[in-house]
Amino acid sequence: MDKWETQDNGRIKEFLGIKITHDRRQRRISLALTAYIKEMVNKWLGGANEKSWVPMLSVANITGGKRCEPQQAKKYQELVSQLLWVSNTARPDIAFAVGILFAWKAAIHMVKYLNQTNKYQLHLGGETNKHSDTPVMTYTDANWASDPTNGRRSTSGSITYVYGCPVSWKSHVQKCVALSAVKAVFVATSEAVQETLFFSYLLWDLEITDVRPVLYTDSQGCIQVSKDPAKHWKLKHIDTWYHFVCDHMQEGDVAIKYVRTANNVADVLTKPLQGLNTS
Repeated sequence: MDKWETQDNGRIKEFLGIKITHDRRQRRISLALTAYIKEMVNKWLGGANEKSWVPMLSVANITGGKRCEPQQAKKYQELVSQLLWVSNTARPDIAFAVGILFAWKAAIHMVKYLNQTNKYQLHLGGETNKHSDTPVMTYTDANWASDPTNGRRSTSGSITYVYGCPVSWKSHVQKCVALSAVKAVFVATSEAVQETLFFSYLLWDLEITDVRPVLYTDSQGCIQVSKDPAKHWKLKHIDTWYHFVCDHMQEGDVAIKYVRTANNVADVLTKPLQGLNTS
């Protein structure tokens, strides 16, 4: 430590608004943004205790509206940047909604949702023994051509677990227009395979070599196409992605398995959460 001119200040408790708690008995670290969210509520809701059980009502309800003044636009940019920070650090449940924000009212509604769920935490650790056989798992999904405002491009979603802990999640609009639901899911799958392999290689660098990651999808069509070369003609316009996924499957670098939609965690990263609206 002297070499780098650093000193031990003890166990970390907070970092950039993230409260960090340690549970030695459970061997778990928890990340919470409760205080940060309360500051957001005071600033953007004026201290009003307004709440909602869902981050957004629907895609259709957040489009359109009048152009705002430059000062209002600046406030909107500030609010969205705070929501992005919350989403990217400890709250994957709002990743989809933040990614498609169009209007001021929608952003304020999301603050109400965070106010309702401000005590939610992201747990890291405590599940290692349960997932020793499959240390790296990724769930992936796609919402096919559901949004008319972006040229009917589909939304990809994925979340990766390492030893049962969520360490990476993503929700974004695909760059190409998928002509079917299977193609949309396959594009999402190819992106998820890249993320899955990254964490596998990371474990290998740490000399944890007995790793064969599993990628879960609720699309039987996607699984069939990835395993049957005879169906390749259906995906010719995404040929490179197809060969990338198939090559890694054949090499045994990753396995693709089916999961029921109700158990697919990535589903919340491709469409609005369903719940009781109390706003």
